[in-house]
Amino acid sequence: MSGTKYHYTIEGKVSLILDSGGLIPTGSALAPREKQVLWFSGNKLYEPTCIKPIIKAGQIEYPNWQTYQSLFKLFRFKLISKRHLSGWQSTCKQAKTPAKIRRKMEQAGRAQKGKPEQWFGTLESVPLTELQVQVWRDQKWVDADLAGIDKPRPLPDHQQFVNFTDASKQATATPTHPPRRQAHTPTTHRVLNRARSKHA
Repeated sequence: MSGTKYHYTIEGKVSLILDSGGLIPTGSALAPREKQVLWFSGNKLYEPTCIKPIIKAGQIEYPNWQTYQSLFKLFRFKLISKRHLSGWQSTCKQAKTPAKIRRKMEQAGRAQKGKPEQWFGTLESVPLTELQVQVWRDQKWVDADLAGIDKPRPLPDHQQFVNFTDASKQATATPTHPPRRQAHTPTTHRVLNRARSKHA
């Protein structure tokens, strides 16, 4: 596992993560004995599967990266410790994710231009002492001023996230930084509620 790993999310989730003291694997598990996972990405710019679908003019829409930047204040948690993270398939095996669901998550993730080889996870929480918080500003990632973090607030109607809680049970959504759990929601990371439930 070489290279830096990141957990991508949006501003509304950051204060929740800070209040809890770190990133927690809190995504929604589907299978009976499946364990929750905290996901990270090896993509240095952004993780495609962390882009949430929104409802715009009554229609479900996946904004592109450029549009997403204009809709939300983006953050990421950079792993700065030597903590071991497992690759995509290994993490799914540890979490007891059924192979059929894993394949559907991969398919959904690739459809969003995500790359399974860039998805890494852990079943453990990661404290803030092992993370560097960064914000997307002026077309680059810079260290964040935590004093300026806003508390969660409702999104405008035209920017509401789609609720994939039920749809993901059919595993039609995408991985949350892998297509599924964004740990804090990852988004606060869900990678699309089950097919995306990574913190975001």
